[in-house]
Amino acid sequence: MTLLENYKLLNYNVELYDEISSTMNVCRDKLNSNSHLSYCIVSNSQTNGRGTKNRTWISAKGGLYFSFTIKKNNLDFLKNGGELDLTIIVSIVLKNFFLSLNCGEEIRIKWFNDIYFQDKKLAGILCEDYDKENIICGIGINVNNNLDESLNGISLRSILKRKLNLRDLLNLFLQYFEKYLKDKKLMEAEKIWGEFGDNNYILGKKVVYDKIEYEVINIKKNYFLELRNNNGNIKIISWEDTIVKDFILLN
Repeated sequence: MTLLENYKLLNYNVELYDEISSTMNVCRDKLNSNSHLSYCIVSNSQTNGRGTKNRTWISAKGGLYFSFTIKKNNLDFLKNGGELDLTIIVSIVLKNFFLSLNCGEEIRIKWFNDIYFQDKKLAGILCEDYDKENIICGIGINVNNNLDESLNGISLRSILKRKLNLRDLLNLFLQYFEKYLKDKKLMEAEKIWGEFGDNNYILGKKVVYDKIEYEVINIKKNYFLELRNNNGNIKIISWEDTIVKDFILLN
């Protein structure tokens, strides 16, 4: 785990590594040493990157993999919330960040923590509570990396038809993120829930939940999905239900 570079950007102590096990784990270690500082840990590749449900996140060189800390008290939306609330905020900011790069209107949030371009995964998000003050957010973006077709992914290089500088992209995102959070109109609860639910990739899609096929017809506040089966019966399930029970998105 060789440190390639460290620098200060906004309130973040940024550390760039060539290869580490997990940016989330290193970020957590940094908070263990001093939880009052803000960190951003970046690596060219990860040997044990992880996503939701402890799934392995493939972290080949060419992608942008980083984890950063967020102070809950800096956001009204987070003062009584946690990792789920932050996941929504980050997904919205990341979607709009990609739109600012001229990726096109086919960028969409996919329930619960992915960003899709058309029908392919461009980025993933993982947020974890650390303590009453801090949340750690990990983001993996396919940027310049070559992707196996079986992974159903797409890169920014493929979308924009050019190679991007990873360090510049990271700095641009962090600046965009901080600016977005300071806009009180954008951070109103109704605005956040509306942007997360409207035009979400999963709306209208067929899913299998608890071995029964449904159509997703609505995303409701407080992390609930509204489903309708082939007989027209409605079922409301929570975010936890999609994690602990069989929940499969059909192509």
